[in-house]
Amino acid sequence: MAGPGGTFPSESERVLVFTDLVDSTSLAEQLGDARASVLWVEHDRRARELMARHGGREIDRTDGFFVLFDRAVAAAAFAFDYHTAVGELALSARVAIHAGPLILRENAPEDVARGAKPLEVEGLAKAVAARVMSLALGGQTLVSTKVRDALADSLAEASELRSHGHYRLKGIDQPLELFEVGVRGTSAFQPPGDAEKAYRVVRTGESWLPLRHVRHNLPAERDAFVGRTAELRDLAARVDGGARLVTVLGPGGMGKTRLVRRYAWTWLGDWPGGVYFCDLSEARSEDGIHFAVAAALEVPPGTDEPAAQLGSAIAGRGRCLVILDNFEQVAAHAAATLGRWLDRAPETTFLVTTRERLHIAGEAVFPVEPLPIERDGVELFTRRARAQRPDFAVDAGNRAAVAEVVRLLDGLPLAIELAAARVRLLSPAQLVERMRDRFALLAAARGQAARQATLRAAIDWSWELLTAWEQDALAQCSVFDGGFTLEAAEAVCGLEALDGIAALADHSLLTRADGRFGMLETVREYALEQLEHAGAVRDRHRLQEALAHALLADAVDSPARYSLDQSPRGGG
Repeated sequence: MAGPGGTFPSESERVLVFTDLVDSTSLAEQLGDARASVLWVEHDRRARELMARHGGREIDRTDGFFVLFDRAVAAAAFAFDYHTAVGELALSARVAIHAGPLILRENAPEDVARGAKPLEVEGLAKAVAARVMSLALGGQTLVSTKVRDALADSLAEASELRSHGHYRLKGIDQPLELFEVGVRGTSAFQPPGDAEKAYRVVRTGESWLPLRHVRHNLPAERDAFVGRTAELRDLAARVDGGARLVTVLGPGGMGKTRLVRRYAWTWLGDWPGGVYFCDLSEARSEDGIHFAVAAALEVPPGTDEPAAQLGSAIAGRGRCLVILDNFEQVAAHAAATLGRWLDRAPETTFLVTTRERLHIAGEAVFPVEPLPIERDGVELFTRRARAQRPDFAVDAGNRAAVAEVVRLLDGLPLAIELAAARVRLLSPAQLVERMRDRFALLAAARGQAARQATLRAAIDWSWELLTAWEQDALAQCSVFDGGFTLEAAEAVCGLEALDGIAALADHSLLTRADGRFGMLETVREYALEQLEHAGAVRDRHRLQEALAHALLADAVDSPARYSLDQSPRGGG
């Protein structure tokens, strides 16, 4: 029954049919408005007669129809008859049939009186059906796997179903296998070509890659990618929504590079102009940025105005993706390089991984959070542990210890991987016991990149990027166990606490939730070490000053005991 205002949401599985007349605009231009109108009226009349015959409900009309059916067989019968009807009018149409859950919402009578449709249809299935229809060729009916399964035992003997392979549809997580339903011996059964919002893919290992060649220099993934399903979906949505500069932000070891690489592999076919991965870990200047980007694009570095030259080279690739990895140490040069390229290459999207915000116009910040402990964190530990010990398994006896390891490591992917490498020698319970000295425990095997070789090295890099006063602020904030308020920080750090906290947040070293600030326990432990070290240095400095004053006073009283360099003689 309808609810208040004549509306009611109800979700149920429905069969969706989208039709579209091919080249209807150019045909209308050839015929003129009057003759075209007569043709469209006849087309609509025949289509609606077929809907009534096969039990379809019209939802919307543009250059074709959006129709709902209760059964896939009825939808397919409508499609066959519809193609015949439009052919008799010397027209051609494409049709898509898909099945999925929908939410149906009735508009209020007063809104319908103002021109609203009687029924609104919402749900992902609607977007999928529209994407499939955009791929179909004239005279072709494409169906999804669910529809194929429903039709398999119900088609007439003269009909045939053939697979055209898998297609990635824009905005949809997983590729969809598409089938054509047609008349045996008469249908061409030609695979649809790629469209703007859909393209054909093939399975390669764990990835679906576009069938057409797309230029790229992405490093191969050496091990399985774990988790981050929601982040990948949200990152794709951010890019699809029009963001041209997305700053993937997070502390060291959070997995930012793996995330953007996986995004690029997953959506490689979205970038006909190519995908270019630029490793900036060795860059320290504008020239360093130019060199890394020129190498990725395979263009010779220019001598005059390299930023402008690279901007033109990027623009020449058309719709492409440029990944700038490890940008934090050259963030001061973002406006002079990346800012100029954004202006010169309007079709290009830039993904930047960094521990520090860029603060340039157009920046969309995408924070990367720790892995959820019970799901992705434990799974990552298990996968990496099996690489060391193939017989390793998480069971009732060690699950709690594995989860505790992940928790103690803040869900930090790098730390989890380094801990998992220790299962060759230590059980999960032993890892928990030794976590008091996590920086000594978590070192990688030889050959790994220096900044990823140990947990300490990953945080050393962030520490070294801070100014002296930022280092002091982080060290002082480390005394708070369990988070702190701004007022507490001001009491400990002084009146400059607000600027210090803002700077540390920009460096991804502080988090904020429910009005309180905090830091990963791993970062806090590191910063606490720095505070204790600084305190020891200050104590030694004060001791040296006191000793110097005492020696000077003693020298005045007994000058014969001292040489000209004021050093005490003997063992005094």
